[in-house]
Amino acid sequence: MSSQILLTRSQGERWFKAEYVPNRTIWAKGHLFDYQGKLWEEQHLPNYFADAVDELGLMAALTRANGCFSVIITTGAVILAAVDRLRSFPLYYAFEENIVLLGDDPGTIKKKLDICEFDSTSADEFAMCGYVIGRNTLYRQIKEIQAGEYVRFAEGQIVPIRYYLHLHGDYYKANEDTHFQALKTISEEIVHRLVLSAGGRPIIVPLSGGYDSRYIVCMLKEIGYQQVICYTYGRADSHEVSISKHVAESLDFQWHFVEYTREKIEWTLREDESWSAFSDYCHQLSSLPHIQDYIALRELIAKGTLPTNGIVVPGFCGDLLGGSYVPVEVQAGSADVLTRIGIVRYLAERHLSLRMFPDDRATSEIVQHIAENVAEYQVTDDSVDAFIGLNEAWFTSHKVAKFVVNSLRVYEFFGLSWRMPLWDQRLIDYWYRVPVAERLNEKLYDRFLFHQYFIPYGVAYRKVTINRSLRLYRVLALLHLPDSLIKKINSVLKKVFHRFQKKTLHFNAFDDFEHFYRSELDQVGLEFFSHAHVNAVYARWYLWHHYGYKRALHPIN
Repeated sequence: MSSQILLTRSQGERWFKAEYVPNRTIWAKGHLFDYQGKLWEEQHLPNYFADAVDELGLMAALTRANGCFSVIITTGAVILAAVDRLRSFPLYYAFEENIVLLGDDPGTIKKKLDICEFDSTSADEFAMCGYVIGRNTLYRQIKEIQAGEYVRFAEGQIVPIRYYLHLHGDYYKANEDTHFQALKTISEEIVHRLVLSAGGRPIIVPLSGGYDSRYIVCMLKEIGYQQVICYTYGRADSHEVSISKHVAESLDFQWHFVEYTREKIEWTLREDESWSAFSDYCHQLSSLPHIQDYIALRELIAKGTLPTNGIVVPGFCGDLLGGSYVPVEVQAGSADVLTRIGIVRYLAERHLSLRMFPDDRATSEIVQHIAENVAEYQVTDDSVDAFIGLNEAWFTSHKVAKFVVNSLRVYEFFGLSWRMPLWDQRLIDYWYRVPVAERLNEKLYDRFLFHQYFIPYGVAYRKVTINRSLRLYRVLALLHLPDSLIKKINSVLKKVFHRFQKKTLHFNAFDDFEHFYRSELDQVGLEFFSHAHVNAVYARWYLWHHYGYKRALHPIN
């Protein structure tokens, strides 16, 4: 079996290659810390994997690595390729006529294939959730390596192996003070690693009005790191913008704001020559491009406000670790509903979150695909805790890895490096062992942040949130109605709330993006229901505009 290694992406972070004994080559990209706290990056990164002479060695290296990376190792006719626990730097592959095509850009691989068949089931998944499920892409012949996975290519066979699953368990028995002490120690370790990897370069923080990015700037303030630049964007009257500004000023960090207007957004989507290239760069045949930061970065970099050697540090998903995605049924005291629903049905109904199904229902092919993917987790425990853990593990490997983390591509497109300190392995390991009861409503996470950081630094601003799903479900659950009826009533009421609160929900002006894409779909007869999420409209537009895909889709009832 011969191979072609196709590595073409060098924005932000670039690949480094090292050759060892005859017929052994390692390509690596990213940054990581080993179990002794040593930083491996740039030309030194391949050496971290130098001792991985076989699969056992690779498995050991992968499980000890704390960071964001991809690696490809060729030894004679055997290829081992791996991504980190969140597929931060994605890898794709295809197999044609005994030749393995392996690389970081699926578009490049597609051009090498003689036959490439569009996958309508994957397209429906893309429309339903903004990404494709499992190892698939929008083309049947092209696959991707999943988060926490490596693949062996040898003797005409392709064998994927999961070396890490985002499962919870082995729970701590600790009081709040003990948790606070442990989390504060871990936070100090995290920011130390962040600063070490920054190497004195400016740290750029997209600072929202929420808690996760505020957590990061507070850690940087505590350690005394001075080169911190904050920015935010959206509507000038947004509460998020106001909180972001107050936080940065209180911590004495630079703060910059980019206002989003309908005129600016429409000019970008219609006339910005770089927008199409940006979308293609982010899409990678499997994920909906991230539209939020592009305009802000374009303007700030053009003005020279953001240094080109800066490292962007977004506050991705600390709230997920803290419990924001514990099912609303558990929070409402109706956890028994979950076992009646079943994990596959729950994932189909709740995490295909753009709320669109082909032919007004989840097709059997998609549900079967979810079931097959869930089976890889090998969870046999039927307890509520196991259900919650499996739900979050699947969500992390899909929505987080393929949509949220994939938004890192916007920084790379502008030539910027990035870091994700809130996905430091030490922090993940700790939160995965915190009992569900202590993560309900993010109470432990929020209390820790306020007591240890926000109150001491004078930035104890509360998020403006209304968890309508939880409140509605609690009320409906008290009526002891059938699950199916509760679901329908809850869905109708949420649509009503959405219609009357749209301006509040779109404080970052995302409804202006939606308006543009909806108007273009209307012109070709692809109408959308009025309460559609902006990403639902964008995904539908993307499939039509880039692939000519027009299958009728309808909202979930």
